[in-house]
Amino acid sequence: MQKKLASVLLVCIIFILILAGAWYIIFKSGMVNIDISTNTGTITQDDMTLTYEYIQDNKWTYTITGQLPNPCYKTSVGTLVAESFPEQVTITLSIEKPDPNTVCTQVIQELNITGEFSASDQATISFKIDNQEEK
Repeated sequence: MQKKLASVLLVCIIFILILAGAWYIIFKSGMVNIDISTNTGTITQDDMTLTYEYIQDNKWTYTITGQLPNPCYKTSVGTLVAESFPEQVTITLSIEKPDPNTVCTQVIQELNITGEFSASDQATISFKIDNQEEK
């Protein structure tokens, strides 16, 4: 019984070694090229879209697009880069509603905001929308 268990264990160990060797040959020798230099992405939240792209040398660009109900809404963008590795980047779009007593033309306002920030190519990006009442 123990000889049978030992032989099964030996076969399993040999199989694992063969798999590890194949993995090393395929990935370490360059037979498979995984290109992680094209870090791009799109996040959509509350009908607003954030598109971001890693350029090079720790430089990222982003574009926020969407629509506001009218031109009286005010927007601002904040970028927070948490100093960790990989960095955690939060892009926050703040939308300030107009005073209810303000008379404003009711026409849809297109939103197109661009910006950039610095972070490594391994950074993770998140998008947050902050709807604020008029101050």
